[in-house]
Amino acid sequence: MFEVEARVLGADALARAFEAKALRSPAAAAVALEEAAQIVAAEAQRSVIDGPKTGRVYTKYVPRRDHQASAPGEPPANDTGNLAANIIIDRAEVGSGRIRISSLAAYSKVLELGGRFMAPRPFLRRALMVSRRAVAQAFALAYRRLAR
Repeated sequence: MFEVEARVLGADALARAFEAKALRSPAAAAVALEEAAQIVAAEAQRSVIDGPKTGRVYTKYVPRRDHQASAPGEPPANDTGNLAANIIIDRAEVGSGRIRISSLAAYSKVLELGGRFMAPRPFLRRALMVSRRAVAQAFALAYRRLAR
């Protein structure tokens, strides 16, 4: 399993206000965390399945097909669907104010960070960066609900 941990920079004031309200309504805070995680996980899956790929085209043999790979720096190219299907949300830590998005595919870490013979093809970190505004909006909406 491969995980990426991230913190939203520049959101300290919003985070402190959210935490103060969340203490009064942990259920609403859990919903906000869940919404944020769903946004990021969906973006990670979308980038693997639908994102444009500009790497080389080569033939795979079981079953025989042509495959367009991703170029370095692009999200990985979808082939069998295994990578996208194995992006999960671990809700076990919601009570602590955390939620974890992981990829269970065995090759996730090498794709995300690169390896000896391959440049990185980030999909989890990229999803977090692309979704940053939507995640902030989800938390802001949750804060408004909590403020009532």
